[in-house]
Amino acid sequence: MRLCLRGLRTFPPPALPPDLAATGTEWLNLYDPDDVLGYPLKPVNDAYAAVVTRDVEINAGGLLTSWNPASHDQYWTDKDLTAPAAEMIARFL
Repeated sequence: MRLCLRGLRTFPPPALPPDLAATGTEWLNLYDPDDVLGYPLKPVNDAYAAVVTRDVEINAGGLLTSWNPASHDQYWTDKDLTAPAAEMIARFL
């Protein structure tokens, strides 16, 4: 399913080769509830509900950052995000 969200790019992106899009493209939304910019997307509207595969609450950051808005800068170094991201990338290799 390809859907254009108002104000957002088309998902899955049209530049994605069809063979990759057919391998089970999914939109996994990982968010930390302490991050003021992170939130579940599926409840936002019907367009997001249709394309977001799953909203997953994680705890990004460490002792000094996981409980406050500083968690927003911690996603890419947190195993709660990197492990699922690595699994998704491995499926395409």
